[in-house]
Amino acid sequence: MKLEQLKKEIEIAFAGVKLENGIGYYEAGAIDDYLNPTSKAYKTLKAKDEREDWRKVLISIRDKDRNFLDSSRYCFMEAKVLYFFLPVLLTKMEFECLGYMFFNLMKNQHHTNISEMLAMLTPAQEKCVLDAYKVQINFEGEIAYYSDFGFNRESAIKKIRETDDFIIWEFLKEYFENKRANNALKS
Repeated sequence: MKLEQLKKEIEIAFAGVKLENGIGYYEAGAIDDYLNPTSKAYKTLKAKDEREDWRKVLISIRDKDRNFLDSSRYCFMEAKVLYFFLPVLLTKMEFECLGYMFFNLMKNQHHTNISEMLAMLTPAQEKCVLDAYKVQINFEGEIAYYSDFGFNRESAIKKIRETDDFIIWEFLKEYFENKRANNALKS
């Protein structure tokens, strides 16, 4: 899958996702900085949060706010807020932040805000998450890269399977399969 096709699929799959009254990115920064919620600085930051259209967040952070990659803010966000930011991170291919979230979930299955966010995903959105990781992993490109260093195909695949992105991709595939199986049992 090509990156531009993936971005179109993300836009379609996450159309209509809103932040509403959740703790947004800038407000999470205010919390991380221990600002008093009644202070002017806190209120100013909270007012900067886009609440209606995740695509506007994507546009506003394209080149301006490298702090958007500050993964410590994501620990203050509720599931519905992570859900709002997920298509932004997927579209920007920000696997450092995604890895932070998903490794936390892998290490602690009871990391509720992340597991609740994943529970909110539709099958089309789950596919976007997995496809983004497939684009990131770039199997054939990585096999060619490793072959330049004398690895045969089998050895290159073994090296790829040891990468964080591959480990997360495998974890998420299993997570989504289990989610579907549990949902089928409930119905």
